Amino acid sequence: SSVPRAGRCLCKRLGGSSAQRCPQMPRCQDAHPEFCAKVTWSHLAWDLIWTPILVLSFLMFLVMPVAHELWIRNGKSRLVRMARHLFGTTESEHQVEYPLVIISVFVTEMALSLWFASQWVWRSYVHETSESARHLDQVLCIFFLITYVINASRSQFNWTYALQPTALITLFTVVPTFLRPAMDSSDWFSFSYLRIANAVHAYEKLENTGALRDTSEMKRGYAITLLRTLVLVVVLSGTVFSLEVLGDPDVFRDNHVTTEMGDVS
Repeated sequence: SSVPRAGRCLCKRLGGSSAQRCPQMPRCQDAHPEFCAKVTWSHLAWDLIWTPILVLSFLMFLVMPVAHELWIRNGKSRLVRMARHLFGTTESEHQVEYPLVIISVFVTEMALSLWFASQWVWRSYVHETSESARHLDQVLCIFFLITYVINASRSQFNWTYALQPTALITLFTVVPTFLRPAMDSSDWFSFSYLRIANAVHAYEKLENTGALRDTSEMKRGYAITLLRTLVLVVVLSGTVFSLEVLGDPDVFRDNHVTTEMGDVS
């Protein structure tokens, strides 16, 4: 008899001192090489993690400080005044001169973020991305980049904006969409499910504008509860799924040591 232990157990025969490792579940890369062969840390780490980190560093240490200085120095210029009238700031969402513009931006961001996350769910089942779907992703990501700039301007291009969770999600979902090689067998795998968190943030910003003041508090409560529940379910399941498919990084893999009692890890 054997007692499993999270796929890396130690099976010990009763009445004996020898031990053997329990058979592990096959990895996705071994069971389905047709679509999982390249879904590994070594193949995707540069596209999904390190490149966005490099872009983030470039924005934080070069682009944002320069943009912030120019924004403050030219606070009375026509461009800056127009941007404040259209988009407001994080402290004056109720004082925009044309609220319909920023309301449209938040609603569109919420809808497209939900669509982006739903496409991730679909691709996790079909394990492929068509050429047209890839081009559509890039079109949507252009809009996400525009909203990134708009939200950064609302924060006066303060470098701390780049470290906000929603800004990080945008970088880690948008940058790979443009830079990953086309028609790669691993192009169905991504971290796009994280965009659903930005949908909730867009809804909260929409509420702060006062656009929903005529909607009952109960209905708004139902809406935000539904969105937060979706975020909880999708982010948790998506993270577990991603880690299961990718497998353990090399630095976390077990190294078995042979002893008189058998192999232990």
